[in-house]
Amino acid sequence: MKLFHKLKLLTYTDWICVLLILYILKIVFSYISSYSTDIQGVEFAFLHNIQLLKKNHPLYSNPDNYPFYLIFYPPLYTLFINRLTDAFKINPFVSIHELLVSMRVFSLIFTMLNGWIMLRILKLLSVRSTKTKKILLYLLFLLTLTLHIFAARPDSFKLFFFLLFLIKAIRYTFIKQKKSTLLAATIYAILCIYIKHDAIIYILSYWFIYFLYFKKKNAIIAVSLLFFFILWGLSICNSHLGTDFFRNIFYYNIQYSSDIRVNLIFILINVIRFTPLLYITWLNLKSENSTYKFMAALTFIYFLFSNLTMLRPGANLNYTNESAVLLIINLGIYLHENEKKWKLKYEIILIILLTLCCPYVKLNPDIFNKTKSAEEKTVYMSNLKNGDSLTQIIGTDTVFFTNPKYTIFNAKLNLLYGYDIHFDRYSELYFGVTIKPDIYSNEISKAYDRYFTNGTVKYIVAEDVPKATAQMTKYYPLYLYYQKTGNLIVYKFNKTN
Repeated sequence: MKLFHKLKLLTYTDWICVLLILYILKIVFSYISSYSTDIQGVEFAFLHNIQLLKKNHPLYSNPDNYPFYLIFYPPLYTLFINRLTDAFKINPFVSIHELLVSMRVFSLIFTMLNGWIMLRILKLLSVRSTKTKKILLYLLFLLTLTLHIFAARPDSFKLFFFLLFLIKAIRYTFIKQKKSTLLAATIYAILCIYIKHDAIIYILSYWFIYFLYFKKKNAIIAVSLLFFFILWGLSICNSHLGTDFFRNIFYYNIQYSSDIRVNLIFILINVIRFTPLLYITWLNLKSENSTYKFMAALTFIYFLFSNLTMLRPGANLNYTNESAVLLIINLGIYLHENEKKWKLKYEIILIILLTLCCPYVKLNPDIFNKTKSAEEKTVYMSNLKNGDSLTQIIGTDTVFFTNPKYTIFNAKLNLLYGYDIHFDRYSELYFGVTIKPDIYSNEISKAYDRYFTNGTVKYIVAEDVPKATAQMTKYYPLYLYYQKTGNLIVYKFNKTN
């Protein structure tokens, strides 16, 4: 009866929001159970890291040397998922779909928690939120985040610890300055950074803006404590994960492309979709409440940085998650401060924001297409079968897959990587995007290319598609057609060619 009474109290705006949330979750569940090995953001790469650990391959080897494997991310997410496979006894070489689904489910759980923490932050900021406002803001939270947040990736984990840092930092700076609260904020910040290290900019920005606004020395103490734990963490990683850890996650993360047209399109999309929220945040800069002004200024810094990071090759709108959440928090603050003089109904706000936020959410009913789902399963099963065939063909010889998504089905083979050395080739095949990267030195590139001319790489496996065939002719002329298995063609090194 209590539930029925609560449902009766819902307005039609509440119902629209609730139904949209349920619809989004239905789509998300369809993606989670998908047999695709990449619903968003090269999921297969994160799963392959787990396979490497199971092979006792060092997680952070020298990316300039054979087998040229490179990991851009810190270790916490990979180590967590590795524990997950042990706990649930999932074989990452055989039960690839089961592991992907498990990783996606955990991402969904953390995403739902992130929405709840966002509402807790608003409560901490003394923002009075009606039921309608809470539902609306939670809906916007789900809409503005891309599918990366639900994928087998670290995005939702990173955002989780970032929001925990934020709630503790706000409590410490604006409510009560307890040492235990600062320590908790620092620990959450460190966990966030060691999941994805671009978080360090967001963490430092918080203390920097706080110091500029309020000239409080405790910001310096907070930054000093943060750097102490970062350096301590680096020393642990270097001693346990190898001296190439730093080189992997920092040195080769600094890359750019001389053709940034695609990146500029993403930035333009991001600016357009958030224009109403940016305007509202700008209005918050005029607030008489110093805390709200601080949050608005912080949001603009976050938004600027997130757009700059999208200039990196391979960047996507998931780079904007932190700024997106801060923009929604600013909407909650604005509605709270202007509740009495606010003329428009929530319904109008909802229509405006949904119009701008929806295009990138992929609210596409096609995901429910049973034929498409069956085709994905067929492709997945075919890839597993091809993996068995390739093991018989290749044996212990070194092999290179022109499209890295097939590495997870052939992880036990002796693989050559180096996809970032010729990122343009990888991008053309996997993303269908032509770029001109400037990342590796010529010497390293030449050393890598020699593996394809001296016979070290005995086989190359490519898809039976025109782009892959054209790349074989252009870049690997010493390799001749050997045999075909499924949709893959095996090419063999021929020194006399």
